[in-house]
Amino acid sequence: MPLTKTIKVQLYPSASDIEKFEETQQQFLNACNFVSTYIFDHNFELGQTTLHNALYHQIRQDFGLQSQMAQSVMRTVIARYKTVKTQFKQKPKRYKDIHTGKYHTLYKDLYHLT
Repeated sequence: MPLTKTIKVQLYPSASDIEKFEETQQQFLNACNFVSTYIFDHNFELGQTTLHNALYHQIRQDFGLQSQMAQSVMRTVIARYKTVKTQFKQKPKRYKDIHTGKYHTLYKDLYHLT
C-alpha cells in the first residue's frame, strides 16, 4: 500500500494545477455536505468513531478523496456542528409566564435546526 506524505509549501500552480485544486476543493465541499446531511438525518451523531465507521469508505469511493482529506471532512463538519451547539447554549431564550409571573429559560439544541 503506498504511503502519502503531506507538506506545506508555497505554490505557483499552472492553469491545469489550479483546475485540479479547484476540483479537489469542490469534492471536499461536496463530501462535507454529504456528512452534514448524514449527521442531520441520524439524530446529530457527532462521534468521530461512529461517523468514521459509517462514512469513511463511502467518502473515499464517492468523492475520490485521499485518507487524510476524508478524515478532515469528518473533523470539519463535526467542529461546525459543535460550534453551533455551543452558540445555542450561549444565547438561551427567556420568557415570563403570564400565569405565574415566573421567568423560564429555554435552551436550544441542534434539534432546533430541524
